Amino acid sequence: MTQQPKTNRDNRMRLAAGLGMLVLAGGVATALFVLSHPPQQTRPAIEAQDLTKALAAGAIEGPDALALAKRLEQQAFATLPPASSAGPPEQPVSVHAMRQSASAAFIEAAGVLAQDQDAAVRQALAAAANPAARSQGLDQLWGLAQTESPTAPALLRASSALMAAFEDPRAAEALERASAHNPQDIHMWRLSSFMFSKAGETGQAEGAAIVAGALDRAAQGDRANAAADFARALPLIERPAARGYVLGQLGDYAVETDDLRAALNHYKEAVAVLAKAGAAGALSLEASKLARVHIALGDPAAACAALRKARASGASLTPQEQTAACGSAR
Repeated sequence: MTQQPKTNRDNRMRLAAGLGMLVLAGGVATALFVLSHPPQQTRPAIEAQDLTKALAAGAIEGPDALALAKRLEQQAFATLPPASSAGPPEQPVSVHAMRQSASAAFIEAAGVLAQDQDAAVRQALAAAANPAARSQGLDQLWGLAQTESPTAPALLRASSALMAAFEDPRAAEALERASAHNPQDIHMWRLSSFMFSKAGETGQAEGAAIVAGALDRAAQGDRANAAADFARALPLIERPAARGYVLGQLGDYAVETDDLRAALNHYKEAVAVLAKAGAAGALSLEASKLARVHIALGDPAAACAALRKARASGASLTPQEQTAACGSAR
């Protein structure tokens, strides 16, 4: 009995370290991508008038990709009329704010797509950014985004940005899928809020805007107020993948504040929602967190059962995770 407090502290320290590794995994993947695509500092930048030719030839890389992406953004959004920075009360994200997010998201996605080795991807990008060929280009981008290729997230992001800005009827679906790939994307939440407002779904519009604000607070290190915003947004979020993400964020904050019982409840609900929705990627992440909390609370049998149930619902789990839970549960 005298050893139990120390064991719980050790478990909680391991839990915090494990959750930190889950969060850092995305950063590591990004770092590896950057390292595998180093900018060519010794090659002179391509002249502005030659960027389009270089795009067609597949010769865009490094700093030239950003320069081209900004040029394509200016071309794509040039036909939009001026917008007010304020909107009606039932529209928490104004037209001006929506366009800012659409422009920023498009530039970031275009910078990735401009370097793609598939000529069809680069052609679709160029066409979608050309007002005279936008409709055809968007059809091409959208078609390419239906695959599960590594380029799919950038294709969905570029498509979502243009579709929201030009009120394409496919915008809502594109945004939902783009957000599922990266639920921490503030721009996709803001664009989603705007599209919900346009559809008259004021509750979901408010919820998405609150989540965007929570992510902004979290990025600035204000985790307590970010968690409060996530909690305020939760009752307004209806999309399963989005709801699962918000629940996961609430679970993470509960772990940070050493409230493991609250974390357990949040992760359990997140896993249930995501399993029902068939969101395998997000399910894998939240099921891993749930198992870690069970172990920290001294219940490896429950951790093992949670992982097995998640795996039966399509979650992809590492052998190490299953061994940590099920090995010690025997």
